[in-house]
Amino acid sequence: PGSTITLRVNGGAPAPVAAGAGSTWSAQVTGLVEGGNALAFTATDLAAGATTVSTSITLDTTAPLLTLGAVATPTALGSQVIGGTVEPGLRPVVLVFSGATAGPVSILGNGWSATLTGLVPGVNGFAVTATDAAGNMAIQSASLVFRTADGDLDGAAGVGLADAIRALRIAAGLQAAAAADLLRGDVAPLRGGIPSQDGAIDISDAQLILRKAAGLVDF
Repeated sequence: PGSTITLRVNGGAPAPVAAGAGSTWSAQVTGLVEGGNALAFTATDLAAGATTVSTSITLDTTAPLLTLGAVATPTALGSQVIGGTVEPGLRPVVLVFSGATAGPVSILGNGWSATLTGLVPGVNGFAVTATDAAGNMAIQSASLVFRTADGDLDGAAGVGLADAIRALRIAAGLQAAAAADLLRGDVAPLRGGIPSQDGAIDISDAQLILRKAAGLVDF
């Protein structure tokens, strides 16, 4: 009691520290810079004796590293793996803004991945966050469009003979399948009356599209 206390931040000019009740004191530290900061507290008693104690404090206001890889959209698959990189020691959190579900986040090195399942028709928005020990948060967001394959390869109204012929030519290797072809034409097999894509257009897809064009099946 009776001593005066001063604080130097990073070797700067001494600033007075408020004394509390009894032998307590407290200080509002200002003037910190990003990274490490040296603090020196000096107490001087009534006889001019001085004692100095030093410590350090780290100021971290930088968001952690977090990236999100390219998302395949639009897609005809009901699930999709997303991923990217993250600051070592952190595990991202995936938030989905539709009826879809995000599976557990896996970490391998500085890479992360998670599987989105149960995608709903239309836009499925999601965000990925990573928070470091200082409370800094990094956010990455994206959306993907889920479209169930319908057999309408040419994009015209309805499925017709031209769609079946195009699928047959692709299945026979006479024509390369564009991404849009796979999105719309990979319809077989049907499971519960819903296309279950296998990643290619083959003769079973062409047959199914022809049956739809003829009005024999609907999906």
